[in-house]
Amino acid sequence: MSSNYSFLGGLWSRSSEEQAAEAERAVMEVALGGDLSVEWKLRRTKCSAEGQPENYLSTAEVAPAGFDRAGVDVPVVLIHGLFASLGWWMRNYASLVKGLNRRVLAIDWLGHGCSSRPDWPRNSLSGIEMPWESTTKSMVEAGEQFMIEAVELWRIQEGIEVMDLVAHSTGGYFAALYALRYPHRVRRLVLASPCGLLDSPPEPESESKEHVGGWMVGLAKTLWSANVTPGGVVRWLGPLGNSTVNRVLTRRLGSFGLEEKELQALATYTFHTLAAKGSSEFCMNSLLQLSIRRDSEAGVYARRSPQSRLAELTMPVTLLHGAKGRDWMYTPKWELLAAESLPNFQLRHVPAAGHLVFIENPGGFNKEVLAALGDSNSNSNSNSNGDGTRGRDDGAGFGMPKETDAAGDGHRQGHKSKI
Repeated sequence: MSSNYSFLGGLWSRSSEEQAAEAERAVMEVALGGDLSVEWKLRRTKCSAEGQPENYLSTAEVAPAGFDRAGVDVPVVLIHGLFASLGWWMRNYASLVKGLNRRVLAIDWLGHGCSSRPDWPRNSLSGIEMPWESTTKSMVEAGEQFMIEAVELWRIQEGIEVMDLVAHSTGGYFAALYALRYPHRVRRLVLASPCGLLDSPPEPESESKEHVGGWMVGLAKTLWSANVTPGGVVRWLGPLGNSTVNRVLTRRLGSFGLEEKELQALATYTFHTLAAKGSSEFCMNSLLQLSIRRDSEAGVYARRSPQSRLAELTMPVTLLHGAKGRDWMYTPKWELLAAESLPNFQLRHVPAAGHLVFIENPGGFNKEVLAALGDSNSNSNSNSNGDGTRGRDDGAGFGMPKETDAAGDGHRQGHKSKI
């Protein structure tokens, strides 16, 4: 099992695998430490096939206190977006667990967060040579295989027969592809502000009103094409990376009701996950393309759009966007598609929220997810009227005893529990 940090890279960035694991645990303690009605643990779950290099997904499991796994168990599985990780659900865990009265699991993508970080398939994948100059089709196929099969191998290792998937942004793109490939494993699907699912619009003519020009647009497209990622910037900044991430996240999330301890824990955790070796973050240019324009179709699109296959999703699907005009991933095209050709899709909006809907208005987001997953007690633990007036999750707390220790087998456990 290779390290997520090179020796010199760790020295330069002032980060390490151990510090990332500690920061991950700290975020979970801030979110759930004072809540005795739930139990949680962190672990590494194998996600590699027999005879292949060993990889694992970092997994958070949160369940009602005393939860008995012997009964029927359809867990909720949370899948984060690009450059985020499982700690970013810190404002959602407790309300979802208590509202659903079942397990909630969250995973880091392969190559993200505290999961292992194999080389992204621009070089190799399971022995298949993938030079960067490969055709877009083969590059996309290899990238999709990299992400989707890791989730399936994780599911097998976890012993899950069927699950409800809740995924955000690019995670929504991968979750939809997973559900298309393994529909019998997904009971319900919630896609929060997803990207990459719709066909990309044609580039506007230079003289049209939708066209956006200028050096900043050119620079953005150049950086995107060169796969210059936030993680790459943080690694380049070295000792300045931690303070830079702290400033950026404070500016981006500081107005959404996070307490100082929550914000600081999330910023430290995000720095360490971004400072690790680059891996699946390079899907940014491999699988996705950027459309900058002056209309509602601006956004991020897949190089190989699955739009024509969305009707094959037979399970109930909830599209959960932020408010119109605030969520930059929202397009009115969804309303037309849902009405005309996707009868099992339901489009919902969370007020007072943008693209980061689950963290900008966690109460409204949690309420919609509970309703989408069809549980009769979905309103019993809601902490918001859905208008963003209370930003904090009822289950968040502090002061959890530090009972986590590092097991030599790569598993780490949080609050001692039966789960």
